[in-house]
Amino acid sequence: MIKLVGSRLPLFSTEDSKLVKGSYDFLELKYYTATYVKSESNSHGLEAASDWLYIYPQGIFKLLVYIKDVYNVPLIYIAENGVDEMNNTSLTVSESRVDDIRIKYHQDHLLYIRYAIMAGVNVKGYFIWSLFDGFEWSQGYTVRFGIFHVNFKDDLARFPKNSALWLMNFLNRKLAKGRMKRQIEGREEHNPAKRLRTR
Repeated sequence: MIKLVGSRLPLFSTEDSKLVKGSYDFLELKYYTATYVKSESNSHGLEAASDWLYIYPQGIFKLLVYIKDVYNVPLIYIAENGVDEMNNTSLTVSESRVDDIRIKYHQDHLLYIRYAIMAGVNVKGYFIWSLFDGFEWSQGYTVRFGIFHVNFKDDLARFPKNSALWLMNFLNRKLAKGRMKRQIEGREEHNPAKRLRTR
C-alpha cells in the first residue's frame, strides 16, 4: 500500500494507533469465492458464470475462523454472498426462474457459516447478493446474481426464482426447522469445526 499510495498515506503516531486499535463495532465481509495465490489451476470447485467465481463454500469457513483467530474480531456480518448464472436470452421467463445451483450455493455456504459459529466465530448477519438481477460492474447484463428474475426486455418485470421461494421457506422457521436439522445431521461428518475441536 505504501508503494501505491506513497506520500498520500497518513502517518499514525503511537497514540493514534492505540486509539484506533479495536475501535470498530463490527466487521463486514463480502465473500463469493476463493482462489489460489499461485497455482497452475485457479479452480477450487465448480465455476459459475463469471470466470473469477468458483463455488467453494469451505472457503467462507476458513476465512471466518482465520479472521477470528488472527484479528479477534468481536462481531461479523456477511454483507454479500452470491453466485451468478449466464443471462441466457433464449430461455423463457419460467425457464429462467430455475436456479437450483444458487439454492445449493446458499445452503452450503450457510452450513459452513454454521460450522464457523460452532468454532466460536460471532456471525450475526447474512445477506444474499442479490435480491434482483442487475447491472454488474465488469459484465453488464450478461450475468444474473438475483434471486428475482428481472425481464430486461419487458418493462423490468420481476419474478421470483426458485431460490427466492427457497429463501422464503428457509426463513420461515416453522417449515424449515426440522428439514434443516436433518440436512445438518446428515452432513456432520464434513464439519471442519469438529476437526478443530479434536486437535
